[in-house]
Amino acid sequence: MLKPRRRLTKKEVKQDKFVTAVFRAWVLVRERYRELGAGVLGVLAVVGVVNLWASHRERREAEAWELLAEGQIAWAQGDTARASGVYRELRERFWGTKAAARACLALGDIALSKGLYDEAEKAYRTCLDRYGKDEVLAFAASYGIGTCLENLGKYEEAAEAYRKFARRHPKSPLAPEALWKAAWCLEQAGRLGEAKEVLREVLRQYPEATNRYKVRQRLRTLEGLG
Repeated sequence: MLKPRRRLTKKEVKQDKFVTAVFRAWVLVRERYRELGAGVLGVLAVVGVVNLWASHRERREAEAWELLAEGQIAWAQGDTARASGVYRELRERFWGTKAAARACLALGDIALSKGLYDEAEKAYRTCLDRYGKDEVLAFAASYGIGTCLENLGKYEEAAEAYRKFARRHPKSPLAPEALWKAAWCLEQAGRLGEAKEVLREVLRQYPEATNRYKVRQRLRTLEGLG
């Protein structure tokens, strides 16, 4: 039996009408472009539609941040069930916004705090797949994935998660820290030779990295072990 369709809220109806209006305006501009001419009137018509859409996107971003704040407050008050519900709504309604990206991370963090490592890893991977081009979000998601795998004793997989971030974002100032974590995981997995090579890679590729001192010290310790 089909479930009854959920009624749209007034806010959602308003958003749908706005999107429809922008689309109609764009179609009208395309249809009348020759009449308007490729001159000033034509350009102004196109700019008008673009500005209209940009304004809508700004309002959408603002609404997304408001919803994120609501989730953060619920989480701070210890109501993780409500916080998770808000984050899921945010992720679905405002997919593609920066606030939605943070909602994905928050869902992972909540699951991780409860020891639900598979669920947490899934949330982090969703964030990484959708927002992986942003190096900060990618690092946060990769770190979350690595932490989940570490807790499951899957150190080699965790190391690969960290190394993958460094490969995808080699110029990021976060890459040396990701490689440091990868080396630690390889060490836990008993792969000391590979761990040493990763530490050497940090010193070779990032000689001015902020973690270079601890990297150098750990490398000396491992080399002393043979």
